[in-house]
Amino acid sequence: MLIEREAPLQRLREMARQAAAGQGGIALVIGEAGIGKSYLLKEFAAGLGAGYQVLQGGCEDLFTPRALGPLRDMAPRLGSEFAGLLDGAGSERLFPKLLAWLAGARSATVLLVEDVHWADQATLDLLKYLARRVAGMRVLLLASVRSDELMAGHAFWRWVGDLPPASTQRIALSALSPQAVARLATAAGRDSDELYRITSGNPFFVTELLAAADGCASLPLSVRDAVWTRVARLDEEERALLEILSLSPVPCEDWLLSGVLGPQAMAACDRCTGRGLLVATAAGHFMFRHELARLAVASQIAPARLRELHDRVSDVLGSAQRPVELARLVHHAAAARDPIRVLRLAPRARRSTRI
Repeated sequence: MLIEREAPLQRLREMARQAAAGQGGIALVIGEAGIGKSYLLKEFAAGLGAGYQVLQGGCEDLFTPRALGPLRDMAPRLGSEFAGLLDGAGSERLFPKLLAWLAGARSATVLLVEDVHWADQATLDLLKYLARRVAGMRVLLLASVRSDELMAGHAFWRWVGDLPPASTQRIALSALSPQAVARLATAAGRDSDELYRITSGNPFFVTELLAAADGCASLPLSVRDAVWTRVARLDEEERALLEILSLSPVPCEDWLLSGVLGPQAMAACDRCTGRGLLVATAAGHFMFRHELARLAVASQIAPARLRELHDRVSDVLGSAQRPVELARLVHHAAAARDPIRVLRLAPRARRSTRI
């Protein structure tokens, strides 16, 4: 069921109609992981009439990416002659041949490439070659891109800057609104406020929690695995940062992160914010973009490591030359299983309860 995706779907359908009339174009569907890009493209492709053909391929997150991986996926539809070209011919022969095949097709063609953020250079070159030539053809180039994989300097930015602006449309998918989440939660008999709080409207997180037998009471394995697939791609500094931030839902100050992790913490914050894992508050503090991601990271920390991290945070908070909320001090001291520090805080805790 499509919710709050009617407008993007309509834009894609209009571009398909224009392509069928000989006004080809390029559509980039952009959004974070779990935002519903693949589902939207599936619904779009399923709704195309008999006058269209869909050639579909995907880019893979491989240590050694397949050269022209999406085109290899499409090869069975293109004919045996392309298989030989893929293994031996250079772009000067392959690219024009594909363009000629598209120009001679009886039906309008939707060339659908998923996960372009993982594309190898040859695939980006092919898509750029086609994009500059489809304006007068019955072809729609359609690509999906994960916005949270696009760091500064990513090859995507150089590629997208070379696309013809007159025939290129970017379709950005946003999170579901509180109202949309409420509709889904109500239909499932769940608490919509809590569901929205911990998912921030990410459709994948919402649907996985609704499918879980105990609702929001535990973390579905599918959510945990999806988060940890992303975390596994990070470097050691970034993973250490996420571990510290997962210890509490309270946003962390830059001085705290630097005190625990060293001066490299801020650069790691910038990288993780660029990847869409973190957000900065108005006060300049850092926290997870999604509460479920924080819970997933915290769930994978071994008990001994967890106590060590809480102890390090407790040390920095305890020596801070600035006011620190008592609740934070107690939280980390208790989680570190530091009875001496907890006893030192006890008088302050008792006084606070009398106020």
